[in-house]
Amino acid sequence: MHGRWRGSLALLSGVLGYPAWAAEPEPNSNADSAAAAAFPALPETANCCAPDAAEPEQSLPGAMLTLQVDASARDCPTARELADAIRVQLRVHRELNPTLRLAVRITHEYADYVGRVSVQGRQIGERVLNVPGADCTGLRDALVVTLALVLDEEAAPRASPSPEYARTVSNPSISTRRVRDEPALALGIGAGITQGLPLDISGVLGAELEFSRAAWSTALGAFWTPTRHVPFGPGTVDIQLLGGRARLCRFLGHDGTETLTTSLCAEGLLGQLQGRGRGYTAEQLQLRPWPALGASASMGSRGHSVVDWAVRALILFPLRRDGFGITGVPGTAYGVPGISLGLETVLSWRIL
Repeated sequence: MHGRWRGSLALLSGVLGYPAWAAEPEPNSNADSAAAAAFPALPETANCCAPDAAEPEQSLPGAMLTLQVDASARDCPTARELADAIRVQLRVHRELNPTLRLAVRITHEYADYVGRVSVQGRQIGERVLNVPGADCTGLRDALVVTLALVLDEEAAPRASPSPEYARTVSNPSISTRRVRDEPALALGIGAGITQGLPLDISGVLGAELEFSRAAWSTALGAFWTPTRHVPFGPGTVDIQLLGGRARLCRFLGHDGTETLTTSLCAEGLLGQLQGRGRGYTAEQLQLRPWPALGASASMGSRGHSVVDWAVRALILFPLRRDGFGITGVPGTAYGVPGISLGLETVLSWRIL
């Protein structure tokens, strides 16, 4: 047993960059040799992992393990190799909770190997391991330590957290966290089509800065509509709208790990409506405030890559409906519609 724990500590020291403890030989014991063989060298073969294909389940003491390896991480271990390495690290070998299910997905994103671990049992949740490196060795070791500790804690729930687990979590190079708890700051640009904003079918361009955390997000931005020309009497009135925008959103059915999210938002806009008369005795320029409240619904990606996207439908109700007229010409050149509709697409870049 002591030899097995020395093997675990030597593994964790290699993952975290601490000096390994010297192992003292024990007579009549094969534990040290078993610990040393816990992580055999991985063969480099193109057939290591089929792209996006989940391997058959592997049985562990008290749990079933399913591994899915993306094509971007072909050098990572198979389900059988990972299960064999975990068994060597376990302290408890009794099947106390056969309903525990462990699902692992491994990807290679930029300079990091990423392991997403889903636990369904007495412990329920998701964790993400980000390990930088030229190959999958670091992530492989981190997965073995993490999953072995989950199994040990599941079998002995009253035991205090082991020093290895606390040290692994505190290491900044291996971040274990729930994705939904991550704060994020993103810069987005968007374009869309509108009805009644400011007139008939038109377009809109915008930019925004969005902060999100857990199931909520808020954004501040600006918008601009192209000039619309309204014939009126002997001349033409040019209508343009620009201003600022604020939004508060709640993600629906969000557990922090999905790649496609939906949200409902409250919208507030404050703009300046500009009307300029051309072709009359004297050119006239009039400005009007344009406040509006409304709501929107969106669908898109969130937080799993540097660039995210969203498609948003919105409805707006202007709070003022001041129109434009031309001195000396009877009637109203332009009246603010009572309702405005929009459909826009937004691309956002995560900056924090």
